[in-house]
Amino acid sequence: LVQVESNIQAARLALEKGRKSGAITILNPAPINDLLTADLLSLSDVITPNETEFIFLFKHLLKQSVSDNFWTIEDRALHELCRKLTVSTVVLTLGDKGCFVSQIDTFYRVPPIKINLIDSTGAGDAFSGGLAAGLVKFSGDLKQSVKFATVVAGLSTQRAGTAPAMPSCEEVRARFENEYF
Repeated sequence: LVQVESNIQAARLALEKGRKSGAITILNPAPINDLLTADLLSLSDVITPNETEFIFLFKHLLKQSVSDNFWTIEDRALHELCRKLTVSTVVLTLGDKGCFVSQIDTFYRVPPIKINLIDSTGAGDAFSGGLAAGLVKFSGDLKQSVKFATVVAGLSTQRAGTAPAMPSCEEVRARFENEYF
């Protein structure tokens, strides 16, 4: 799991090593960084952009524009947009609208959990970390992992700050079981 706030070359190297070792490679294209290149996407099995980052990827990498309210279009059309990014899995985080998952042959939405929003700073990082943890916890089951990540991100918005706002394993486990079982 890498993001583009740190050194791009280090992110590329981590993705290359992950790919060579057979790991699932995840790129969180945040924060927006003009140094992000198409080869970083090509080394990624999964990307986790939010709305702003998704629009940036289209402008920066594909030289195409996307409507500011693209997530309101029919799911099939949104899936077709995601496929243009040529990454096998796009998990588009949509804040209080949940997220949209696009894989080569399938797509679906995962609703958000109900929360008392205090501060959404760091929710994208929480989501991406929760997704990586979920992929381990659920033996690669993407749908369960996305639900798990949604819980992690949602809970992270109920306290102020970034690192101090991250939920504990116990908080996530309790809320996940309450939401999805």
